[in-house]
Amino acid sequence: MPEADEVSAIRTRVGLHRGTPVGVALRGEGAREAALRLCPSRLFLRDAMIRESLLLDEAGRPLADVLVAADDEDYLLLAEGLDAAGLRAVVDARLEGSRDVSVEDLGAGRAMISLDGPWAWSAVAAVLGPDLVALPYLNLFRVDAGLCLRVGKTGEFGYQLLVDEGAAEGLYGALEDAVAGHEGRAVGDQARALCRFEGWFFDPAHIPTGVTPIELGLGWRLDLERDWLGRAAIEERLAAPGRRLRCLLAPRPITMGEPVRLRGEEVGVVVRAAYSWTRGEHVIAALIDEPVGHGGVDFEVEDAAGATTRARLVAPPLLDNHSLHVDPRRHTFTARDEVALGPLARGPRAPEAA
Repeated sequence: MPEADEVSAIRTRVGLHRGTPVGVALRGEGAREAALRLCPSRLFLRDAMIRESLLLDEAGRPLADVLVAADDEDYLLLAEGLDAAGLRAVVDARLEGSRDVSVEDLGAGRAMISLDGPWAWSAVAAVLGPDLVALPYLNLFRVDAGLCLRVGKTGEFGYQLLVDEGAAEGLYGALEDAVAGHEGRAVGDQARALCRFEGWFFDPAHIPTGVTPIELGLGWRLDLERDWLGRAAIEERLAAPGRRLRCLLAPRPITMGEPVRLRGEEVGVVVRAAYSWTRGEHVIAALIDEPVGHGGVDFEVEDAAGATTRARLVAPPLLDNHSLHVDPRRHTFTARDEVALGPLARGPRAPEAA
């Protein structure tokens, strides 16, 4: 279980993370057409805009979570769910025969530095300049060392800096000092994944077997007005009601694979569960039969011994995030006590059993 202080840093101050990007740059006159061959989303992007998309297989199942960014005439694809070699293999296979496009590995010689938290914007501005405070969500901005992407998958303000490896050490050190000045800290992958889960963002590290974007609630990322790999399978799923991913809350630990019952009848299965330090209860992702998957319904989750735990289906968002209350136009970290916070934005709580 992630350390509570790492989760608290992301939820109440700033969390800093450094990793290696996985992505490709599509360059040349055929760059947009290549992006459309790879991704099933609408890609009407102006320069500096970012769109959330996917990579699918022929059965319509997600292979990766993708950010598509328009950088002048180039299209950048940043992926999660595949390593660099796996992504390049998929791209090369699908673009075979494509003309007027070249593919560059974005991970070669670059680093990814991420900041998440209600005061992430303040830490970024302290190092890279106040202009970044006004950067809209799902947009990018060129900085000396590379690109700053205003993204984020925790429910808080989020920034990803795609920078040259040679400049990464100095930039990370400067950001580390700025984050420390905001009482933040470095955070690990586990804490970031938990914040992503309780924020109910798609996580390609936790894809149930056999599901498509329809079951995952990601149909809004699909452009059904054109053809792409996996579309036929998606249309079959749309025509046949099945199970959908739903969020439940429970007071006690739940295990993946446990059946979900309603009035004694099995109507679903748990596909992920974790303790939310912020809410003080367990968050569950379950595939639930569509006819009964409604907010406010109480289900029972049965463990291997036959004992049941009551779990209530809720509609995300689950948190009253700090970032919903912080306004960069008028708030400062030094006067943070002036920010009025909701009851679920006050910090982590340990599980009762701890």
